[in-house]
Amino acid sequence: MNYKFFKPIAIIVLFFFCWVFGGLWEVVAYAATRTQNPEHRIQTKEKGPEEKFQKTIQGIEQIIEEVGKAGSSEERKHGRERLKAKRLEIEKLDIEIKKHSHPISSSNRLKRPEFIANFL
Repeated sequence: MNYKFFKPIAIIVLFFFCWVFGGLWEVVAYAATRTQNPEHRIQTKEKGPEEKFQKTIQGIEQIIEEVGKAGSSEERKHGRERLKAKRLEIEKLDIEIKKHSHPISSSNRLKRPEFIANFL
């Protein structure tokens, strides 16, 4: 039996399995994206209205705790002003969330020709 083709075929098969199952392609993909985008650490993900809403609720809870511990009336007054500002922010976010989840606005978006073209 002629074994001179066995070694190159074995090397190719071994390389293929290392490439696919060993994760070598991930290293190459990481290197390619890193060279294309050197400021990848600086980029931040855009927060959705639901995440902003949750963050605002947590801020309100902190303000309430601070106002409860506040001793002077000036600190309490400042806390109330901050609560009013957070309340307005929540109202704006609530409207934005309702825009995205309202069934009528969703059905209107689905009737637009650009959405129909995407589905066809």
